[in-house]
Amino acid sequence: RWTGNISSGGLFFENTIPHPLGTTVKLKFQLPGSKDIISVTGKTVQIPQGSKLGMGIEFLDLTEETKHLIHEFLQSLSHKNNS
Repeated sequence: RWTGNISSGGLFFENTIPHPLGTTVKLKFQLPGSKDIISVTGKTVQIPQGSKLGMGIEFLDLTEETKHLIHEFLQSLSHKNNS
């Protein structure tokens, strides 16, 4: 619910007080429409400038299965946007 966007390499949390750059975090999340829980380690790699809240997290240890789930989710978004 707080994610602004997701890619195969990471995600961006909007309206979130950021951790310092380089902070390692453990994440658990579900993709919309999926019952699978994704558990991954990430690292804070981006913080917006100015007074905006948020942070970009780079995935560090995605399994092949998780990469596939994210890829399929992104493909489904692409098909919805092109319809």
